[in-house]
Amino acid sequence: MAFTLPKGAGANHWIARPMELTTPLSPFGALDLVFDFTKLMVTGAASAPPCRPGLSWKLVPGAGDELKTKHIPLTLEITLEDGSTATSTVDLTKQ
Repeated sequence: MAFTLPKGAGANHWIARPMELTTPLSPFGALDLVFDFTKLMVTGAASAPPCRPGLSWKLVPGAGDELKTKHIPLTLEITLEDGSTATSTVDLTKQ
């Protein structure tokens, strides 16, 4: 998943204050990430897609270690209903 964030205020914009990336609930679920450049922290939450209600995810440790750059790669660990896991990446680029 890749997002290009324009400069500006509010969700889905690259700003120096804590910024937030949100995707609406869709067939793929919803994603909400908050980036705090002061604390160099990323926090997040997500909802599973309607077709996979038992799916969950978490940020892999170290996510957000590159908060001072114009490019932030994140890795998510996904747990499927049967307990198996997969990984996905979210790539953020400052426009």
